Amino acid sequence: MKILREIVAAAAVVVITGSVDSIRGAPVGGKQVEVGDPASADLIPVPTSGLPFGILGPSSLSTGFEPAEGFGPGWIGGQVGWTTFASSTTEAHVETANPEAGVQHLRISKETTLPEGEYVGAFSPDLGPLPAVTSTVSLDVAISALGGADYHVVPQSPSQGYKSAWVTFVWTDDIIVVDDLGNGPEWVDTGADWTAGPYAEFRIELNPFAGKIKYYYAGNLIYTGTVWAGTNVEQVAIFSDNCNNTDVGDLDNLDFGPSDTSLLLVADQPCYTENDTATVDVELAKAMDMVVGGQFFLSYDNTVLDFLSAEVGDPPFTLEVYEDVDEGAGTIDYAVGVPENGPGTMDDTTMATITFGLVPGAEVCPPVADLVAFRAHDPPTLLTDDLGVPITPNLYDLNAISVDQEPPEVSNCPADILDHPADANECFADVAWPAPDVSDNCDSDPAIVYEIDLDDDSVIDDTTSVTTYTFPVGNHRVLVVATDACGNKNTDCDFAVTVSDVNELVIDIELQPVVTTLLERCITFELRGVAPTPDAVVSDEVTFTDGLATGVVIEVPCGEYDCLLVGDSLHTLKREAVDFGVSGTQYIAGVVDENPMEPWETGWDPLLDHSLLGGNLNGDLYDGYVDTLDFGIYIAEYGKFYDSDGDSVPDGHTPCDMFVIHADVTGDGLVSTADFTFIHANFLRQNEVCDNPSFPVTAPSIDSGVGPITRISVGELIRSGMEDLIVADLNGDGWLDENDITAFINGARPNQRGR
Repeated sequence: MKILREIVAAAAVVVITGSVDSIRGAPVGGKQVEVGDPASADLIPVPTSGLPFGILGPSSLSTGFEPAEGFGPGWIGGQVGWTTFASSTTEAHVETANPEAGVQHLRISKETTLPEGEYVGAFSPDLGPLPAVTSTVSLDVAISALGGADYHVVPQSPSQGYKSAWVTFVWTDDIIVVDDLGNGPEWVDTGADWTAGPYAEFRIELNPFAGKIKYYYAGNLIYTGTVWAGTNVEQVAIFSDNCNNTDVGDLDNLDFGPSDTSLLLVADQPCYTENDTATVDVELAKAMDMVVGGQFFLSYDNTVLDFLSAEVGDPPFTLEVYEDVDEGAGTIDYAVGVPENGPGTMDDTTMATITFGLVPGAEVCPPVADLVAFRAHDPPTLLTDDLGVPITPNLYDLNAISVDQEPPEVSNCPADILDHPADANECFADVAWPAPDVSDNCDSDPAIVYEIDLDDDSVIDDTTSVTTYTFPVGNHRVLVVATDACGNKNTDCDFAVTVSDVNELVIDIELQPVVTTLLERCITFELRGVAPTPDAVVSDEVTFTDGLATGVVIEVPCGEYDCLLVGDSLHTLKREAVDFGVSGTQYIAGVVDENPMEPWETGWDPLLDHSLLGGNLNGDLYDGYVDTLDFGIYIAEYGKFYDSDGDSVPDGHTPCDMFVIHADVTGDGLVSTADFTFIHANFLRQNEVCDNPSFPVTAPSIDSGVGPITRISVGELIRSGMEDLIVADLNGDGWLDENDITAFINGARPNQRGR
């Protein structure tokens, strides 16, 4: 920690003065480390006659450093009774750049003519000698950035010669204070951090009678310590160690001096809605004496509030002394005390609690103050101390509250979002919807949250405030919940979201040259899943024009896939799709000849040809080769014509549910010698497979799956149930083999053997 490592007890209680004597150690991160107490014994002179403008009375000071108070931009030294350290000529200064309120504020910047570690800042006017008294210091603090100077706030009592408190906003974001934990004054980390940038209120409450100092930051109590030196606040010093980097310290709305005993009416919430009860506490604050009881004369707006009860508050005020309520007039007379011989208190506490219902239909919008107030009465609202002396407290009526019994209105509810595709390779979809319009009779900006009911099972699984959410596959529901500042909710709007369990595969497919201009073929797509996605097989009819089909859209199950095989199980081998990948909600791929020239032209590269290779006529058996069995099927079908639509005109279309065997590779509807060219050109070629040899799982072929079948006996054909292929034994030697293929090439035909 860059600031003081410890504080010397004897020096710690001496007031800070205009000169600084300190011992500096080695630089840490480019900054000096202070290792000694900087205080000297000399007190900065303050005005001795009259009160400068801005001081509200002889025992307190309140200022916003505004022009109307006599402040102007520039060095604060000499302005309205303020002074600075003796070595300073520019800091602190009045600034217009970042006021919390009004048009001016106090700023502490780096004083470049002074070394780092030299204190620079400002001292308020000295209020003069005060007795030991409960005192409050409050100011708004905005430090622009971490990593710079330490900023100090030191209330002190010049008449006593003591500091009263010391708070440091450390450059690393800690808030530390001086406290006496039993071994004299020392630095204590409050455990709280300050936030760079915006203003936050900092407050110190010093109660010498209770021996306590309370420290608050941003409305939160951050530390309770002991009174370790001064017992009042007559002056406040605000300064830094001049170790600024890019940071500045802005301060505004300084208020300090003795506390005044007060009674406050405090509502339990800022807004009430239908069926709420409104609880109003009568709170004791800043007591300067031991309070043992109080009498309260209140009025309330009975057109809005319906009296329910009055009850005693927190201990020690547990004795109800008197209650008289006139609901017609809207008045409450109530008195409480401590039990007989019981002790009083100076602590902030609740003395009584009044509970109201709401008048049906009543609306208070915008917020209105004083719906419950202290009313004039004889005798008046008073407190009593432990000596029986009456105390006239400051009275603060109920803060502004709203009564809003109408929920917001929601219009333009989003329409159902159906069949939204999941992102490819995932079974999730980022779904967006338009925000509905929301209005309210009181709240100009009602809050909207979207409750996510996954699987539409009436269980809320998540909430979001933005109009997008990542949904899994399935049927879901989004509930729009509009809530106004009073807590009224509208839940009338909801809409369905359905994320489809299929994605589009967009693929280009090319067949080896066919003779038919327009051809419909059943194509099978095999996708290899990445665990836990299972493998998927989808078949669909694809229309080819001159053997090419581009931008084919196929629906496949959502999931993560890393390989795609494509084939026509009646006519071709399988090919692995090149450039298989993802584009948004779609898979993309291609099985085409990527050569820019035709196969018979010079430069054609077979490695660039990924088109579907014809000749595999028994693909459904998954033998995976163009072999002798395919030749046998071809011969058995030789001369046959196919008619897929029953119009007696041959065609080569193969709907997915129509054919088991179809030997017309060219697509002209006839099994002719043109179809044989595919078997001959691709003989003994095999299916492509993904890099994992276990995919796809292949059924055993005739010869136990070992390679293509190049020779099979007529007897084996009969035993295998393929006796219809015997006709392909063109040379009649009892075998179906390459000799029969040669015979066919040489002119042998099935009908030459009496077929």
